[in-house]
Amino acid sequence: EISALVKSDSDIAFLFSNVESLLARPVTATEQKILVSMHEWLDLPVDVILMLYDYCLSIGKKSIRYIEKVAVSWADSGIVTHELAEEKIKSMKQSDELTARVKSAFGIYGRNLTTNEKKYVKKWFEALLMPFEVVCEAYEIAVNNTGKISFAYINKILESWSEKGIKTVEQVREENSRGKKSGKKSRIVFENDSFDADKFEEMGLYEIPNIK
Repeated sequence: EISALVKSDSDIAFLFSNVESLLARPVTATEQKILVSMHEWLDLPVDVILMLYDYCLSIGKKSIRYIEKVAVSWADSGIVTHELAEEKIKSMKQSDELTARVKSAFGIYGRNLTTNEKKYVKKWFEALLMPFEVVCEAYEIAVNNTGKISFAYINKILESWSEKGIKTVEQVREENSRGKKSGKKSRIVFENDSFDADKFEEMGLYEIPNIK
């Protein structure tokens, strides 16, 4: 059936040919079936499938099952035109770059960020609109206070700063300076746990900035 489809449908023939060029090898029978499914059942145009395939290969995701999963997500989200696919890939590349910068700044090597960690990164830059330098300041405070990398702790710091309209490194340092002058101790509360300023001082850790 696939062979007959390739002969009768120029779009499928074009799709297979270009995917083989991207892979530098013939497509397997399983890959052929999934590619046809993307085009005929998900109703994705050939150029959109090729753009998706090229992006996935560029980030080291070669599994056809992974590519199929992303294709389903695109179809469900209405990303079915060349223009929308371009916008989506641009957004994903920007997210990939930010994630890589965060990993490097946080000294995380030899592993990818977890799904939860990626959600935090996405929130910091897209929802809270925090500059990269401010995220790094929050990281430094979190590590100084806890001795480890805690994305949840960093998130609480950034949420507090966002509520106060703090968006620059200068504003962060002014806030910390005011907290030291006031002599107030702070408590950062999590859903299932909490970090207490008094406990940190007893442990000989650094002073927590004035955070709600």
